[in-house]
Amino acid sequence: VQPVAADAILFHAGFHKTGTTALQSAFASSRPALIEAGVCYPGDLRSHHRAAMAVTGRTWGWEARGGRPPRGIYWDELVTEATSHPGRVVIDSEAFSLATDEALDLIVSALGADRLHAVLTLRPFATLLPSSYQQYLKYGLAMPYPQWLENVFAAPPECPPSPNFWRRNDHAGVIERWAARLGPDKVTLIVLDDADRAGLYRTFEALLELPEGLLVPDP
Repeated sequence: VQPVAADAILFHAGFHKTGTTALQSAFASSRPALIEAGVCYPGDLRSHHRAAMAVTGRTWGWEARGGRPPRGIYWDELVTEATSHPGRVVIDSEAFSLATDEALDLIVSALGADRLHAVLTLRPFATLLPSSYQQYLKYGLAMPYPQWLENVFAAPPECPPSPNFWRRNDHAGVIERWAARLGPDKVTLIVLDDADRAGLYRTFEALLELPEGLLVPDP
């Protein structure tokens, strides 16, 4: 894996259920070591979900039950910290995968196409499907797995009662939109290998020229 440019903003934009939470926890718990290595992981939270939801106009919680978009200041502060750091920067939230064309243009304009390098993590559908189903159960879904699977594949992109499933898993569409804005040479795809749990950490270390073993699962 070739490292990104010395001043690149490595923008991990998805996808859901591809080890993103574990990676974000590793970055968050390693902030002091990252700064020593010249890499900034902005903010003080585990991930950049609030900034992602602010710039994409999505609600934090169910809109019908009082959910509201996070305040724009979350995005503004992220942009300020990222653009003011002279070295490499990492921004990480799978919520960015739901960005519309308008939101993507705003992201690229604010952070600069010259510094941005998009990275997306992919996972085989055979393992992504049951993991997604388990997540929807946590949200309150009450439906047997076979019936849910039938709904997923019956008439894409429709998927009641999980209407966002194909939006968040439109892998080719999201990749194409990033490549159109940054060029294919500034988009990296990482395919997860369940037999190599540490592979995701080692790949990001290589992209950022970090010492091997710096990123570890947060206990």
